Amino acid sequence: MKSVGMFAAALALSIASAAYAQQRIAVVDFEKLVRLHPNTADDKRQLEATLKDYNAQKEQLQNVAVSTRKAFEEAAREAANPALSDSARQKAEATALEKRQAALEADRNAAEKVRELQRDLNEQEMRMLRRTSQIIERAISAYAKGNNIDIVLQLPSRLGAGSGVVYNKDDADITSAIMALLGIEEPKDEEEGAGADGDAAKEAEKDKTAKEPAPAAASADAAADAAKE
Repeated sequence: MKSVGMFAAALALSIASAAYAQQRIAVVDFEKLVRLHPNTADDKRQLEATLKDYNAQKEQLQNVAVSTRKAFEEAAREAANPALSDSARQKAEATALEKRQAALEADRNAAEKVRELQRDLNEQEMRMLRRTSQIIERAISAYAKGNNIDIVLQLPSRLGAGSGVVYNKDDADITSAIMALLGIEEPKDEEEGAGADGDAAKEAEKDKTAKEPAPAAASADAAADAAKE
């Protein structure tokens, strides 16, 4: 019974391994697709216009706050004038108190409005990014289904965000195919940069290979044979 159980487990493992080996996996540079998508340039212009209006409103609110604060300071100096009679001083102090309340209210209003404007700006940016991301995701899904790709992984971003992809062959990268599907053209400067990076990587690989001692190669062959067994 024990041998039968071991055989069944080995068979299940073999079937699972075969199914995994048959899976087609591709990678995609999602950040690049977002950066080069036509929506991104339009969204940037809209955000800049919104930011300009936001800064104008912010400046106006700050000017009001500064003006009311100066009015309070002037009223406070007037109330502190030793030449005032008692009745005049009481009146000046009441006026200063009103100006103080107005200044505090202007400060609170300005701070609250600035937070509201910043929140609206952030939400607008997130809505734009989400819209473009959904378009790209649909294109990736359509391409993957049309080309019998089981899994599409995201490459690391330029900002250093992790992706789970440590290595991939060039033909596993479907970014260019998705760009073509979305009508996005590759910028010439990026093409040249990619070529230069590729040449540099090849040269580095040649140097590394040339410097490696022969026993290391033999060890690698032995490891490969052991894995086959």
